[in-house]
Amino acid sequence: MFDFINKIKDKAKPSHCDFCGAKIVKRPVTAEVKTPPYMLNFCCYGCKIGYLTLGKSESSISNLIINDLALPGQMPVFQKERERQTQIRRGQPAGSAEPTTAYTVTRGKNDERQISFGIKGITCSSCIPVIEKALELQDNIESAKINPVTHSVTLNTGQGGADLKAVKNILKKLGYGVSEYDNSYDNLKEESYSLLARFAFGVFMSMNIMVFSLLLYSDYFLRLKNEIINYSHIILWTFTTAIVLVVGYPIFKSAYKKLIALAYNSDTLISMGVLSAYIYSSFITFGLYKKSSGVFFDTAAMILILITFGKFLEASAKKSSVSGLHNLINLRPDFATILIDGEEKEVDIGNIKKDDIVFVKQGGLVPADGILISEYAVIDESMYNGETLPVNKKNNENLISGSINKGKDIKIKASTGAYGSYLFKIIRFAERAYNLKTEPLRYVDNIAKIFVPAIIAVAVLTFAIYYFLTKNFDASLVRFISVLVVACPCAFGLAAPLVITNGISRAQKDKILVNGAETLELFTNADTFIFDKTGTLTEGLPEIKEIVPLNSTKGKITGLIQVASLIERNIDDRIAEAFKRKAENAEKIDADDISGIKFKIGYGVSAKYLNDEVLLGNPEFLEENGISLNAEIKKRALGFEKEGAAVVYLSIGGEPKCFFVITDKIKSSSGDAIKNILKLKKRVIMLSGDSEEAVNFIASQVGIPKENAHFRMKPEDKLEFIQNLKKKDGGGIAAFVGDGLNDMPAMEEADISILSPSHYNVPFTRPNVVLLNGDLRSIVLLLKLSSVTRRIIKENLLFSFIYNSAAIPLAVLGILNPLSAAISMMVSSIFITFNSLKIKLRRVEPSAAKRTDADTESGIAVYGNALIK
Repeated sequence: MFDFINKIKDKAKPSHCDFCGAKIVKRPVTAEVKTPPYMLNFCCYGCKIGYLTLGKSESSISNLIINDLALPGQMPVFQKERERQTQIRRGQPAGSAEPTTAYTVTRGKNDERQISFGIKGITCSSCIPVIEKALELQDNIESAKINPVTHSVTLNTGQGGADLKAVKNILKKLGYGVSEYDNSYDNLKEESYSLLARFAFGVFMSMNIMVFSLLLYSDYFLRLKNEIINYSHIILWTFTTAIVLVVGYPIFKSAYKKLIALAYNSDTLISMGVLSAYIYSSFITFGLYKKSSGVFFDTAAMILILITFGKFLEASAKKSSVSGLHNLINLRPDFATILIDGEEKEVDIGNIKKDDIVFVKQGGLVPADGILISEYAVIDESMYNGETLPVNKKNNENLISGSINKGKDIKIKASTGAYGSYLFKIIRFAERAYNLKTEPLRYVDNIAKIFVPAIIAVAVLTFAIYYFLTKNFDASLVRFISVLVVACPCAFGLAAPLVITNGISRAQKDKILVNGAETLELFTNADTFIFDKTGTLTEGLPEIKEIVPLNSTKGKITGLIQVASLIERNIDDRIAEAFKRKAENAEKIDADDISGIKFKIGYGVSAKYLNDEVLLGNPEFLEENGISLNAEIKKRALGFEKEGAAVVYLSIGGEPKCFFVITDKIKSSSGDAIKNILKLKKRVIMLSGDSEEAVNFIASQVGIPKENAHFRMKPEDKLEFIQNLKKKDGGGIAAFVGDGLNDMPAMEEADISILSPSHYNVPFTRPNVVLLNGDLRSIVLLLKLSSVTRRIIKENLLFSFIYNSAAIPLAVLGILNPLSAAISMMVSSIFITFNSLKIKLRRVEPSAAKRTDADTESGIAVYGNALIK
């Protein structure tokens, strides 16, 4: 006994909550347990309920064991003493993880994993904090983020993964289920249809209720007989009971689940209000309460009908907001026909492996990236390049998954599995975009934790005070119901997530992928945009415009391009591709004559040709290896560099033989994009590995100030530049725009990384934004979209605050009756819903980014060609 008292004394002045770890400011809420530390302290009743739901105590409804609570003053450490029963399989390389039945597993930095799946049964934002906290208590789960719109959850786990069976059991104990991650659109569609059917049923039944309600209201004038009034009450009870059972079922079911889990949500408020009116009226109808003859059946029925209508509009809006992701998923076929042991067999696309021969029928979707084996094909790639006309493909050209075969049946050789294809990279990237947890959402979560219990307390207090003052039970009950119904946290809960989801969906419609709510929220604050040159400001399709012979090589350049091409044959970059294309029709030499190839990033490549040393690279690379270039050679090269060309020198046997003039067209969208970014008072910088003259020429063409054009920048130099810039700017936000080739370190260092891919094989694991159409003007559009998104969030939160601040006092004072309270609550949700949809309907176009036919051909279409070359 004394030991127990001492234990209590030890915790007399707790500093942190034993459930959430928050600092306890006021008097703690306590709970006694039989294991150390014997007495637990919580910052609020919500945390106590959370512990009793999940913790080890006699009053717990859960069998989950949580031991070894932290000592006072420390953050709680929860350790589960149970063996792992199931283990998720180890993830595949980035972008190739195959989804399981209900779970999507992806892999991030340091072998960390993300597990994504849908949750059934979430009815409003009040559910979310409880579920997130419960999941975060599980072994090896670092964080849990739930999307309030799609009701999908993403778990960030450590290297060992997570016990999915335990996760599923916890959700089941809390009253929720697991659904397919990709089915969010179908789930919302099903939900909206169900709500519409219930609403239609309720409207039909309410017409009959209104007839008899009007009869009862006329009693004041007609003095109806008691028999007529009693019969009317029974008829009203019958119709209202049907509405309560059919229309109110999902609401009451949700509230019941919360009740057994010792939690609450907006359905708790609605259920309390409706059932109070229904039960009280039933008592009067069947003579169990005779102090009053007034019934509220019409009130109970109309509240449910109006609430259901509001929920239907919300579900429809949510469905619309995730339609972009749904359309992407629809580009993925479920099955494919492949050649197995000489026979054509239909298999699940997950069974496609590299080098499989895949058959694509006319009108069918290409299931995986691959090389065309057939002689030719007519392919619709509008998903990627925006072109309305199909593209003609020749044998041995690349095809991208998700494109449509518009010609005859074709065969392709898969270059990757279906789950490692370019389309799946896009889908997985787009899925991550709906993991919402921004500052406004965290603010809303905090409100949701206290809103419902606070409203219940206000309603009970209103009833008690008014009944004490007036002794009028009917009037007190009316105020009690009005307070419960008028105050709904759904307006707060939808204020931010619905806007963000619609903003992300709108961006996807404009061929812009955003990896999450944080990026959309932060993007408008970016003050510096750093552009890589090749493949970003330019098209990324360099061509060897001219071969300039040097010294004794004049007139004897035959075979030099072939030497250069063979040296570059194992290098995967644009310059190497340019040499390979140029050498297709050149004089052939024996590939075995080339040996000892060594590549130095940012400088060049060296090799042996027969017995001579060969160097191919920039002037620094040659001089580093003892090859000097005289003033005349440099002067000739300078003339080309001043026109924006890159110059690559070839030396054989210690003697410069020639230099190659390599040109890359400037994207038609670059000038408009830079112009509009500068108009928005942002700083624009260009980093390039090319010479000073070539970089300055490109800068002058696209409108970048000369002092912000940096040249001879190696990948490590770009990384160091961004690091120094962030230190210098302090709180500034730097965005780096690149094509994913040789600039990933810089992308990782930047606050925001924007990928404008010029090749379909670039990874999607690092960037925050992907410009699918390669049009840099999309950056300006996203800046404006981000600004509009933030403004609408503020409008919604302000409206929600003003509405609740005004409506709740009106209900307390009796100015709002239950019916008008239900209408007010429905109107508030409808306003939030349609104000959030405004971002999808509104035209958000950069002012100067007028796209001409020439732009389409030279900008977007060229990007499409870059993907397949």
